[in-house]
Amino acid sequence: MNRSVRWARCALIVMWTLFVLTSCGASSAASPQFSGGTYASPPQYHFKLSYPNGWKANLIADSTATPVANPVFPLTVEITRSSTSQAISSIVSNLTVALLDLRDPQLVDKDLLKAVTTRSANPAYHAVKLAGLTAYATTPLQQTFPNGGQTITHVDYYLLVNNIEYHISTDAVSGDKADDDLASMLASFTLT
Repeated sequence: MNRSVRWARCALIVMWTLFVLTSCGASSAASPQFSGGTYASPPQYHFKLSYPNGWKANLIADSTATPVANPVFPLTVEITRSSTSQAISSIVSNLTVALLDLRDPQLVDKDLLKAVTTRSANPAYHAVKLAGLTAYATTPLQQTFPNGGQTITHVDYYLLVNNIEYHISTDAVSGDKADDDLASMLASFTLT
């Protein structure tokens, strides 16, 4: 076999390999770099938290809209991580704060109200400190996804203050090295 045929075959193999990698989603493009910051809720919801570089706050439900779309669940903020793991999956680590407004008990489902007011006696939850107050957390739950074997560890935290329940959840994607950032964000959660 002459050299030109070997080089042609090698070039064909390299091109085929690049095509396969590109079509499978492998990318050398850098993930977006977000600057850290502080999210402060609208004044009626009394909280703020800080997030590090590489994370971005996204307002999902806006409590400032008139009329409020859902007065019982008026605000949801999701803070998501930008990471290199996004090149292989759309699953990213995140911290979510969702509010449950209990100030008008006629709007709240009675079963939901019972669940909120009995968390301290429910063995599925354990007491933790959040914003210097007693909150209730679930045991970490791990779920493995078939797309590359990534594991997500999910934890829910519930803090009830002045008829507003702050439901904070964390989702840490394996390999994302987000555990320290998520712990830092939880520690920064304060009531204003």
